[in-house]
Formats: sequence, structure tokens, C-alpha cells
Amino acid sequence: HLAQTGVAQMNALDAARRAVTEDPEDLASWDALRVAAHLAGDAKRHTRACEVLADAAPPRWSSALLEEAGVSYADLLGDFGAAEATFLRALRTDGRSPVALQRLLALYRSEGRDDARIELLADWVSRARDDDPELPHALYELAGLLRVADRLEEASVHVERLTSIASEDPAALALGAEIHVARGRWEDAVRFMRRLAVAKVPASQQRIARLAAADFLEKKLDRPEAALAELEELLAAGLADAKTIERMAKIDLRLGRVEDAARAYEHAGRRLTGPEAARLLVLAGRLRAKELRQPAEAEALYRRALQLHPLALDAVVGSMELTADF
Repeated sequence: HLAQTGVAQMNALDAARRAVTEDPEDLASWDALRVAAHLAGDAKRHTRACEVLADAAPPRWSSALLEEAGVSYADLLGDFGAAEATFLRALRTDGRSPVALQRLLALYRSEGRDDARIELLADWVSRARDDDPELPHALYELAGLLRVADRLEEASVHVERLTSIASEDPAALALGAEIHVARGRWEDAVRFMRRLAVAKVPASQQRIARLAAADFLEKKLDRPEAALAELEELLAAGLADAKTIERMAKIDLRLGRVEDAARAYEHAGRRLTGPEAARLLVLAGRLRAKELRQPAEAEALYRRALQLHPLALDAVVGSMELTADF
């Protein structure tokens, strides 16, 4: 049966070839040759027929025929130069040709031709509509390539468009933050980190995004109150560990909020055990004793610290200072 099928395919191919030879202007004969050559595995005749038909077809059909020829050049003939030229022609004919775009990108990736990928993607996204389903992936790949190439201003333009379309995509938001950090645009980096913190991501990633936003606000933008607000969001979401709460206390002290700082140290201390908990409670006790003039509350904190860690010498010293001062 297979032999009979093969003979039939070769007979069909011969008939189509003769018809094309007799009347090269007959497009129906060329189409019959295209189908017969494909079935018979004659890639050279198949690509030739596709290209002849593409010259006479409307743009959408022409692009599809060129894509078909490009696949044969690449997969059957191994002629990647011809495949590239044919896929590029398909894109010039119909800029929304998804097969041509993806096959060219795959070819350029395999050859390590990042500059060609950038040029291809930049041209394609400039013509694509925002509702094109291929656009988010193309923008993400383009922005990432530009980031690696240190073309940060161009990367930022494309990542802004990407996140206006895919507004909750975690990978896009993370890439946007990375690009703005590399540019030293800390306000923009904070904006992206805040968006990432409320996106549908695991709690661990939300925590990282909030902490990063707080870092940028405190250390790059000198906005401690805004940094504190980010850490308070972590606390409200149950994602703040003792280290984060201690950091909140330090920012409170910087802002002159001694009562809030003392409470934060106490809160952090309650979340731990042993020497580390004792250390935080002693810090709270010192604030109660020396800044807030609350000896009773300070003494209670020192005693609690000694219960958790009997060798907490700072607690002993603090308690002795209370006796001397009050």
C-alpha cells in the first residue's frame, strides 16, 4: 500500500510538472505542483511553486505561501540563508506573519545574532497593534535584549508599552524594575516594584518587591517616611520578619518617632527567642528608660530579656542604670 501511495504521488508530481512546463502562466498548475511536490517530498519544486504563486497572490495569501516555502528551505533543504530571505519577504508582504516572525527569531537565536533579533523585533513591534496576541512576548524579548546590550533608554520605552498592555505580568514588571534600576531612575524602579508587590505572585516575591521599594526610597531617594510605609504594608500582610520590624524601628528613630520605635523593637522581640530576642527587648528598654522616661516599662523589658537569655549583660546594666537614675 505504501509503495502504491509513493507511485501515485510521483505520478501526480510528474503530471503537475508537465502541466507547468506546457503552460507556465497557469497558476492552477503551479498550485497542483506545490501540493504534489510537498506530498512527494520534493522540496526544491515545492519552494519554487510557493514562490511563483506568492508573486501572483494577494498579500495575506502571498505571505502564507512564503512562510510555507521558508519552512521547506529550513527544514528540508537546510538552506538557512534562503529560509531567512523568504521569511523576511513574508514579513514585508504581511507584517503580522506570525510563522515568519517566530522562525526568524529561532534562527537568529540559534546563530547568536542578537543584533538581528533586535532589528527584527523593533521593526515588527513598531507596526504591531496593541491587541496583537504576539506583541507582549515580542516586547518582552526586545526589552530584554536591549537591556543586555546596555541600550537602556530604548529598553525603557518598550517595557513601558509592554506593561501598559500586560499590566499585571510579573515577568514584565520585574524586567521593568531591572531596567529602571540600571538607568538609576529610582522613582520609576519604585513604581514597578510597587506594582509587582500587588501582582499575582508568591508571597516571597511580594516581600522582595516591597523590601526593594523600601531600599530605593530610603537609600536612593532619601524618603524614609515612604520607605516606612512600604515596610508597614509588609507588616499588615503578615510578611514582615523580625529583621524587617527592627528596620522599621531604626527608621522611626531617624524620624524622631521614639514611641513607635520602642513598640517596633518590642514587636520584633516577641517574634524571636533566645539572645536575639533579648537584644531587641533591651533596645526597647533603653528607649523607654532614656528617651521616654518610662522606668517601669523599661524594667519589665529588661526582666523579660533576662528570662529569654540569662546572660544578657546589657539587660543587667540597663536595670542597674534605672536604679541609679530613678
